[in-house]
Amino acid sequence: MKRRPLLCMASVYLLGNLWGMGKRMEAVVLMLAACVYFIGTHTEWRRWKGRLFLIGIAVFLFLMAAEHAENEIEYKDQYLSQMTEQMPVTVRGTLYKKEYKNKQYLYYLTDCYAVISKGTISTNDVIAYLQTDDYSIGQILIIHAKVKMFDEARNEGNFDPASFYASQKIDYALKSCRIDQVYGKADRYREGLYQLQKRMERIFKEYLSKREAGTISGMILGDKSEMDQEVRQLYQNGGISHILAISGLHVSMIGLTVYRFLRKRGRTYLTAGVISVFLLWSYAQMTGNGISVKRAVGMLAICLFAAVVGRSYDLLTAMGILAVILVWENPFLFEYSGFIFSFGAVMGIGIVGHSIAKAEETGKRTWKQKLKENLFTSLGIQLMTVPIVACNYYEVPVYAMLLNFFVLPLLTYMILFGILGGTCGILLESLKIPVYRSLLVRVLFLPCSLILKLYEGLCGLTAKLPNAQYICGAPDKWKLFLYYAVLFGTILLWNRRKRKRKNQIVFSGGLVVLLFVLILSGPRKEWKLAVLDVGQGDAIFLRTGDETGCFFDGGSTSVKEVGKYRILPFLKYNGEKKISYWFVSHGDEDHISGLLEVLESGYPVDYLVISEEMPKDEAYDKLCIAAQNNRTEILLLGAGDTIQIGNACLQNIFPTKEYAKGCNNDRNILSQVLYYEEGDFRALFAGDLPATGEKVLAEQAELTHVQFLKAVHHGSKTSNSGLLLEQIRPEITAVSCARDNSYGHPAKETIQRLKEVKSSVFYTMKSGQLTIRREDKEFLCEGFVEEKMSATSEW
Repeated sequence: MKRRPLLCMASVYLLGNLWGMGKRMEAVVLMLAACVYFIGTHTEWRRWKGRLFLIGIAVFLFLMAAEHAENEIEYKDQYLSQMTEQMPVTVRGTLYKKEYKNKQYLYYLTDCYAVISKGTISTNDVIAYLQTDDYSIGQILIIHAKVKMFDEARNEGNFDPASFYASQKIDYALKSCRIDQVYGKADRYREGLYQLQKRMERIFKEYLSKREAGTISGMILGDKSEMDQEVRQLYQNGGISHILAISGLHVSMIGLTVYRFLRKRGRTYLTAGVISVFLLWSYAQMTGNGISVKRAVGMLAICLFAAVVGRSYDLLTAMGILAVILVWENPFLFEYSGFIFSFGAVMGIGIVGHSIAKAEETGKRTWKQKLKENLFTSLGIQLMTVPIVACNYYEVPVYAMLLNFFVLPLLTYMILFGILGGTCGILLESLKIPVYRSLLVRVLFLPCSLILKLYEGLCGLTAKLPNAQYICGAPDKWKLFLYYAVLFGTILLWNRRKRKRKNQIVFSGGLVVLLFVLILSGPRKEWKLAVLDVGQGDAIFLRTGDETGCFFDGGSTSVKEVGKYRILPFLKYNGEKKISYWFVSHGDEDHISGLLEVLESGYPVDYLVISEEMPKDEAYDKLCIAAQNNRTEILLLGAGDTIQIGNACLQNIFPTKEYAKGCNNDRNILSQVLYYEEGDFRALFAGDLPATGEKVLAEQAELTHVQFLKAVHHGSKTSNSGLLLEQIRPEITAVSCARDNSYGHPAKETIQRLKEVKSSVFYTMKSGQLTIRREDKEFLCEGFVEEKMSATSEW
């Protein structure tokens, strides 16, 4: 760092931005680490004395960054406080980007002004949803529409659209749009690049299979809207999903290839550099101009500028300069995982990979030495990004490093032939030469098809290896700090001391194992009961005192792919590697649709627990087939049967065989009712049992006071009868339903009956995920999107 003053200043600026964004603890810890490093490398006072001026600049940059971030937050909060969902608004903005997703066009507007009832206000960027694409990039649009606020995450581990778009400086969207006026000149060059992207997509679809065309479009053009979901999941599980995005790796390969080609043709450093950077900028505009692309274009421009002026290029300094530029433009980028991944990978190459490779240098650039450098670079990226992967996906692909060793070298040829094939197809299409066009383009796309097949084969092969995906849960912050402190501390020692090669290998190997064990050890587990917000449906998680994972139902009629996007992420966030017992009350879609997705995904479920009286209908058959395919054993419980899990007891108390005989296979009436008891905590889960069934249950079963009740049938007025509630008198009742549903859930009559027995009622539609925890001798209900409330509080 002694020779990298710009990198030091950039680091201080980024710390100031963190402070201004309210991440005070993270900023303080990182500042302390930086101070320790600085003191350790500047032990003589005369060296400190000569750097007082730089220290003063560092303090100024820190304060400037903090104030800039605070001003951006204040500006954002001020105008958002005046906006509400569905509010009519007229927005003026400049169109700078277009996308086609989910059968509609997304127009990205910048330099926006919104006209609301209180006047005209300036806002951050906006997305407008339109059905047609009639306007060009660069034009200024005046749109009359309704405001759409982005949804927040409703459960632990779920994707947070509001946070994601906020990290892009986009705080709201426009729907039901009507274009009132258009003026200003179109940016013909950028609009032409957009049309070029669409033409190349059409060439891919014409000459490749639908599966391959979607993958190639994602890799080369940044459009993943038509990518096969199976391929996407396959790449993610293998740890190579990064190649599906237009990353800095893509841009660097393209830029350096063009630059070296021009230099070999006798062009000067300046000419070759200007042409290369211009082509890269154009490619970035065509593919969406993502953060990693901006970073790569900027860093390559600095690299080529250094070559022109005859100065050496430093990877980390260039990275620091680009980070400051991007964060000044958008202080919210630290909330964007793509930003963290991109710069984390560069740090892995520049700090970890180069340090290890330097320790192994022999002075000769043989093929073995180059192979070692590639391995150490890959190791450096993995060491830097494994915690980032764990924080975002809550699982780590164990064989990712091995797979990337084979995948990355072929990626250059994939991109090269893909671009050549697409460009050749467009040119020959313009010349109207169908015969030659067909043959030549197919020959150029042949390597792409072969490489894609190899990628899928390798991902499929690693998926069959043991523990291919290790579910680690969301790492604790102290583990992250300790991980990076040990990693950077060790790199610092390597740079200061020379060790024997054998000792170095043993030490580095032990370090890698230690760090991986630390970050993959998973969160601390304790007793937990959580009612997930799945819209109109039920999904309840239980972790018993001996850390056994159980689940009750799991489905929704209002949320698509609820198992994939809500239930599975929740389980992985909490570090649940499997569910031991998954209880099913009955076969309605809002109780089993997500469960079926979980079973089809291959997530381990030991036992599927079903009532013996469950109707043997289509839903029952689907469950049996999915369980069989997932190697999940089916347990049939009769009334009175119990499952003992340590100190916890789960008993099926309804329906009985006698009662089931006259029910005509009605799913709701035959809902499995479970009574859970562990220590001094008791709970009742009754599915969608109607009042007629509740009456029989109250007469037959010896029910007592319970601490928790999952409101029967989502709070329907035909359930949760006064007779049942008087008998169990629940302290806490959780109502699971969608905010806007056609069933009238929860019914006012039901809520009134619950209040009459002094039960505290909480709603997933208002509070998101509801988590029951014990504090001292009291059980508390904690809403995911609201403050914690005690069981005695009123809604």
